[in-house]
Amino acid sequence: MGANMMPPKHKAPQPLRRLPPKAERLPPSDLGALLEQALTAMIVNPEYPGVPLDKETREKIFATMPLEEQKRLLVKAGKEVEKIYTRATGYQRQEHVPWNHATQLLTGTVRPSTADTRLHSYFPLTIEERSVSRPPCLTSRLSFISPGEPKVLRRKETFSYSAFRDQYKTVGFTQAELMKWATVFSQVSTDRRTQARRCNLTKAKHHQKKFKVSLAPPEMTSLTP
Repeated sequence: MGANMMPPKHKAPQPLRRLPPKAERLPPSDLGALLEQALTAMIVNPEYPGVPLDKETREKIFATMPLEEQKRLLVKAGKEVEKIYTRATGYQRQEHVPWNHATQLLTGTVRPSTADTRLHSYFPLTIEERSVSRPPCLTSRLSFISPGEPKVLRRKETFSYSAFRDQYKTVGFTQAELMKWATVFSQVSTDRRTQARRCNLTKAKHHQKKFKVSLAPPEMTSLTP
């Protein structure tokens, strides 16, 4: 999308209101995973009740369910998500979340200026989206590869901060958009923390090696690699 991003045709955002207290909000990672978490709680293995299932097993169980059962679970999960979403954001599913509130929810911060600074630091970013063919009656954003549906399309897009801001600054975010970007930004944060830890560990090992060399006896220093 990048420079060619065009503002979507949204309704104007609702008048700005107060967000719920920070303690009642969800961190971006949980906000983005709401639907998946709700659906996960409903997919169980009857042979092992109460035992958590890994993601791959859940998807396999879901893929083998009759379509009507898949649809029933998605509808039920959607209702549960709506209750949690409204409590955590202060907005109904059909409302658009204005920019200032959305940026706070997307970054896990309480001040609009801090939220904007942190949001700006995420860009530019490139994301890869995967689309999977599925029955048309399932309109959830979650995709599962069912038997006989091997088509998986991948698309990479690079986003700039200015294009992102232009797209959402005026019109706000739908529920689906807010959850999607919460997932993206939480993943960016996780990846950067992991990269920073690796970098710090490498530096620490380097300093430790230099420290050991400096303590070596003078006659052995020339033999130190």
